[in-house]
Amino acid sequence: MKNTSARKLLKSFQRVAREMFRLDLNRGFDGQLLRSINEGRELSKADRTRLLDIIYERYVEKFQSKYLKDNVDSLAGDIVEQFPGLFRGMHLHERLNATRQLIINKFKNKRRGDDSKEVTDRKRRRSGVLNYLPADKEDEGCGDLRYKLRQGMLRGAEIWAELARIRGGGSTKENELERARENLSKVLTKFQVCETNAALEHLLIELREEDALYTAPTAGGPMVIWRDALWVEGEKVADFEILINKIDQFLTWGAAFSVFAQKPTKKSTRCSAYLATVMVLQTDVLKPPKGLERITQ
Repeated sequence: MKNTSARKLLKSFQRVAREMFRLDLNRGFDGQLLRSINEGRELSKADRTRLLDIIYERYVEKFQSKYLKDNVDSLAGDIVEQFPGLFRGMHLHERLNATRQLIINKFKNKRRGDDSKEVTDRKRRRSGVLNYLPADKEDEGCGDLRYKLRQGMLRGAEIWAELARIRGGGSTKENELERARENLSKVLTKFQVCETNAALEHLLIELREEDALYTAPTAGGPMVIWRDALWVEGEKVADFEILINKIDQFLTWGAAFSVFAQKPTKKSTRCSAYLATVMVLQTDVLKPPKGLERITQ
């Protein structure tokens, strides 16, 4: 990538006039991380982990919130500029995207088990899919995701549009779905099954979760695919319409974990959720669940 293009890309991550997010190397930086920075070395995985901890601490201190605002792209740009050893050897756009995703994952992981008022209040508000509906449907425009959910007009493709909005960085629903298809293809190849609907079914059978994923919905139950529709907590949220093959439906099910803030750890589908959210969509960071060894051995 030419230097001019690289500078333009960095500026696109810093497009809003604002105070840059800078870290003071005299606060919290010590040991191996500080040596790596001072010596201009590429940051190791352990260095990155410590750096992300410091980023989280300073961000919460500065903005008084444990949730990222709409400034994550700018934040990633600031960090990449300040720490050239972070993902050294990658193209700038790869460094920016990798840093952005690391920051998002760090904040999500830090909030797990957090019992502070901010986090518990936010989780309480978002614990159910019905909380995504407006109190008065007239308050929402016809193009609004929640309005369409209320009216039963939501389609599977719009879940991808919402995931792209959440992911940011100029992503589109087409990009998200195509990348998900490619990643699933790689996963199926890794597990030595061909890229077909039958292969996915075989994998889910091996995980012993196919019946739990494709079953009648229950109130408050896990997300399921039933009669060519996506159901969340027993509520029908989207028709698949043009997403008629099982691969696209499975991927949309995986994308819905982020869109509807669902936990991918429910026992009946936790291996399938790990496959979708961690290995394919890369929207979460989780420990491999028990049962995954059935396909990894």
